[in-house]
Amino acid sequence: MMYFLAILSFLLDGLFLSFISSHSLFLPLFSLLAVLICYPLSKNVDKNYYFVCILLGFFYDICYANSLFFHTIMFPLFGWMVDRVYQKFQVNFVNAYLLGISMIVVYRLFFALFLVALPSFVWDTKTFLESIASSFFLNSIYLVSFYFLTRKVVRKKRNQKFSSIEFQK
Repeated sequence: MMYFLAILSFLLDGLFLSFISSHSLFLPLFSLLAVLICYPLSKNVDKNYYFVCILLGFFYDICYANSLFFHTIMFPLFGWMVDRVYQKFQVNFVNAYLLGISMIVVYRLFFALFLVALPSFVWDTKTFLESIASSFFLNSIYLVSFYFLTRKVVRKKRNQKFSSIEFQK
């Protein structure tokens, strides 16, 4: 399920990016939020979870961002951040939503700082704030819908697992 969600999020990023203008109010960060949503789907936070984070970042770099290894490094760092937050707090909708919004803000900040390092980029606070605002609406819809969808799937699988154990007795 975790791999399916990561691939689906990656493809949705590409679909939305191909149809939406870069100056739109609906800039997707589905692959970034997939790092957050995939966390409860991993049995233990292990190599597989971080491997998915690295792969998502790498392919995001190659296909969408043209920034060599920036996302390959950032996505596992966000995965680590999600892991640390969920070790302190339980996985629930409010925490997931707040963490998702904070991930968007931190991502936009780091990406802006990355761009400032380039000689042709000039810092503009208005553009920076617009990039954050343009990410909220669409990504909030994605986060809410996929959070509840994966929660329902996980509960259904858990109930099937326990019912099959009782049936075997």
